[in-house]
Amino acid sequence: MAGKADLEKMKSWMRRRFVADRCGEWDSTIHIHLKGAGKMTAGFGGGKMRLLSGPRGDPLAVIRSDAVTLKDILRNAVPLELAVMRNELETDNMVEVFKFVTVFRPDARSVAAGGAGGKQEKGTRPAERAPLLEGGDAARGFLEKLNEKIAGDGFIKDQLKKKRVKAAFVLGLRNPDMGLSVRLDGKGMRIGWLPAGAEADAALEASLLHGILSGAQNITIGLTDKNLDGAAAGIGAEVLELLIHIQPALAKLYREVRREGARL
Repeated sequence: MAGKADLEKMKSWMRRRFVADRCGEWDSTIHIHLKGAGKMTAGFGGGKMRLLSGPRGDPLAVIRSDAVTLKDILRNAVPLELAVMRNELETDNMVEVFKFVTVFRPDARSVAAGGAGGKQEKGTRPAERAPLLEGGDAARGFLEKLNEKIAGDGFIKDQLKKKRVKAAFVLGLRNPDMGLSVRLDGKGMRIGWLPAGAEADAALEASLLHGILSGAQNITIGLTDKNLDGAAAGIGAEVLELLIHIQPALAKLYREVRREGARL
C-alpha cells in the first residue's frame, strides 16, 4: 500500500505545481515509472493536465526515476541533463521531457543564487559567493581557475573536437554590467572577463548566466521560455547546440571552482 500512497502524493504534488499557461497547445502523453511507487500517466492537452494511475494510451515519452529526483527536476533544483548523466533519470525522448519540465512551477530563486537582497528560504543552505558576478580581480581569478579545469576535462575537449565549432564572441552582461569574451575551437574553450562598456555580440542578465553555468538554468528550457532570445541570436545555432551538449560537464566544473574558492 505504501507504493500506491507514494504515487498519490506525487500526483497531488504535480497538480499543485502545474502551470496551465505554460502548457499552451501542447498535446502529449507521458508514462512515468516511479521506483518503489508504481506507474502513472501524465496527459496534456487544451492547457490541462490529467494524471492517471498506471500506463494509459500511447506515450510520446517514458520517464523512469524516483519521486525525489523527479520533484527536484520539476522544481528546477536539479538540471534534467545532470540527472540523466548521473543515471538518476532515464527517458526515451529528451525533447518531450524538456517540454514536460517547463509546465511546472519552479522554486522561487533569489537573484544570482542569493546575492544582495536575496532571502534564504527555510530549510536551504546559505548561498555561496558567486565571484564571477563580483567582477574585477575576483572574476578574473575565478575564470582562470575555471579555464584550467575546462582545459583538463576530457569530455569537453572531446566534444570540441567532434563538433568542430570555431567561434569567438563577447557576451554583454547586465546587473551587474560587465562582459565575457568566449573563444571556442578544436583545441579548447576559454572564457575571459571584460569591464562594462565592451562591444558585445549578445546580451544576457548576469544572474541568468550564473544559473546556466551552475546548472540551475537549463539552456534548452531557457530557449523554450524565450529567456535566452537576446543571447541566442548573437551566439549562433552551432555554438548553442555545443553549449547545450556540454552544459552538465561545464556546470560541474563551475560548481567545483566555487566550492574550492569557498574553502580558501
